[in-house]
Amino acid sequence: MPSPTTLALAVVWLLVGGAVALRVHAQGHPRAATIAAVPCWPLLLPLLLDRVEPAGIGGPASLALARLVATLLELGEPLPLDALRAAVLGAERRLLGLDRLLAEGEGLRGEDRARILVARASAATDLDALAGELTRLRLDLSLATLGGERTDLHERLADLHLRVRAMTER
Repeated sequence: MPSPTTLALAVVWLLVGGAVALRVHAQGHPRAATIAAVPCWPLLLPLLLDRVEPAGIGGPASLALARLVATLLELGEPLPLDALRAAVLGAERRLLGLDRLLAEGEGLRGEDRARILVARASAATDLDALAGELTRLRLDLSLATLGGERTDLHERLADLHLRVRAMTER
């Protein structure tokens, strides 16, 4: 039979794991990470400690941008990305607005509903593509840094900013 000290440590371990699991779940990580947090919580602390929270909505594009900002800070290249962040949040707000219109639009005519659905699908596709581009940029930046290479970071960020602005103006 285990000693009372061992039982107490096991209970504390599981309680801390449960708290970490709740926090991991609240941040929107996959269910597997949430479940793994209970027994393996020390391994998942980086998910909680290194995360940069995006201000505002927090869709996939905002999360990818926040991770890029965190990578830039780790590499010692803090860039002013406030304009890009504002543009991404604007695009995500537009998508949420379209979702709200669809949810509340019981009296919408068929053609209006169809136009909203097309606009929503286009906005969602654009945001998913943007999240992918931001993730690729983060990966390319990390790999270039490991290889001691220079990247065209400023040009790529400027291109992304123009794409996001075009998305919000449509």
